[in-house]
Amino acid sequence: MIHLVPASKSDATFLADLEAEVMRDHATALWGHFRPAEVSAFDLASTQIVYMADRRIGYVTVESNADHMRLSK
Repeated sequence: MIHLVPASKSDATFLADLEAEVMRDHATALWGHFRPAEVSAFDLASTQIVYMADRRIGYVTVESNADHMRLSK
């Protein structure tokens, strides 16, 4: 079963590693290089970790505004 869990500080390295894994080839092809995000760049308060059973498989970041929500990642 898939479920979401609010991100915590202990998830920051997972977020950075996952983003690097999925974005490296795309960024290199598009811009000629890839710069990994700093762990501190992730908005943990707006991020939820996607779990399948007990395994982290992804994440979503949702920005909430007064009149709309934005899926940022």
